[in-house]
Amino acid sequence: MDRPRDMKVAVVTGAGRGIGQATAVRLAEDGYMVIAADRVATMARRTEEMISGGACRAAELDVTDRDAVNTLVRRVVEELGGVHVVVNNAMWFRYVPLADVTAKDTDRMLEVGVKGPLWMAQAVAGPMRAGGGGAIVNIASVAAMLGTPNAAVYSAVKGAVVGMTRQLATDLGPAGIRVNAIAPGTIETPGSVAAMTDAARAYRRQRSPLGRLGTPQDVAEAVAYLASDRAAFVTGQLLVVDGGITAAM
Repeated sequence: MDRPRDMKVAVVTGAGRGIGQATAVRLAEDGYMVIAADRVATMARRTEEMISGGACRAAELDVTDRDAVNTLVRRVVEELGGVHVVVNNAMWFRYVPLADVTAKDTDRMLEVGVKGPLWMAQAVAGPMRAGGGGAIVNIASVAAMLGTPNAAVYSAVKGAVVGMTRQLATDLGPAGIRVNAIAPGTIETPGSVAAMTDAARAYRRQRSPLGRLGTPQDVAEAVAYLASDRAAFVTGQLLVVDGGITAAM
């Protein structure tokens, strides 16, 4: 994991595809050494291969495994000198009617979507404090604010992410660590495409004042802003990236 000593380091979870992959690519364009972490090693390596100049390293990581998260962060700090940005993007979800919600699926969504960001924030807080500060960006969802069909657990998870973001911003602000969240609307990722019918996508497109669905790059641009010094006085905030759907409700 060698890097020039003046390069900042960004860790992106769920970086094997979709929003996480686009974010890893975008942060590399901004000069970060990116650790593209994903539960599936081959997907993480695919993202690494997309980024030229040796500015990305793939890492296999299950964010629900607290020890594994601590081990990865410790390795990154030892080999690269610190962690400056974390993007908590990893998520597992299943949309089903309330009557069909299972304990197994609920536990999995909570483990990945709530405990994962918590374990990562816990692991990087010390190194970021020692380095003079940093930025954590959590990926939430407009489902935290709007009713979404068949998404009782998903909405609860993303609502928890929003609450956690504000609390961590309060707790970590004195150490110079900014914590913000992004609430994407409907983004055309492999996961969302698989979860929705063509009719559902057309309906959501029609509801957007901009007349389109979002792209992973749209979210990646917002992450790049919150991670940067341009947002030096921004913390504890939820940036909605939804094409205006919430404004039109």
